[in-house]
Amino acid sequence: MPAQGSVSVGFLGFGVATVLLSIQIANFFPLATLLTTMSIFYAGLAQVISGALEWRKNNAFGATAFLSYGFFCLAFVSVAVMTHTGMAPAPSGSATAACLGLLGLVSATLFFGALRLEKIWRLFSALLTLSLVLLAFGHATDIAGIKPVAGFGGVVTGTLAICTGLVHSFKTVYSRRGLVPVPALQELAKSSMV
Repeated sequence: MPAQGSVSVGFLGFGVATVLLSIQIANFFPLATLLTTMSIFYAGLAQVISGALEWRKNNAFGATAFLSYGFFCLAFVSVAVMTHTGMAPAPSGSATAACLGLLGLVSATLFFGALRLEKIWRLFSALLTLSLVLLAFGHATDIAGIKPVAGFGGVVTGTLAICTGLVHSFKTVYSRRGLVPVPALQELAKSSMV
């Protein structure tokens, strides 16, 4: 597997599942079964595997990010399945807000680590933190309109995660020429000045 392979798969899994979840949150259309399976396999398991591979490469930042988001995704979908099947009561809005808020805090902390990485990582970390804070606020307050805005933010964040995964894939293919074949992504793929 190329050096960037685990990063690519982790971001692609996160991105696709985040876009699907955000479509559901924004009430564009229901995706219950598709969302559940994509969240378990493509988002949850793919990110956990990516995190384990990053751990083996002694990349504590990548391992922390992918393992945290992967296990969160698996836990979140488990709660949804348990609630839907009657195995457990639905969590309260405040409990969901607390969970999303804590993950937002983790994301905000990871943002500072991303300051030493490519621009696309920084942008992704900032958008993810903002989306999680909006989701937590929406669940805590139940103010109409917050969750759809957070859902739209999640679509943007998920799309950027997909782009980040593709940038890392392209970097392995085009590394000899330093080229990313999509001009808009070329600028974001440049290394930080640090």
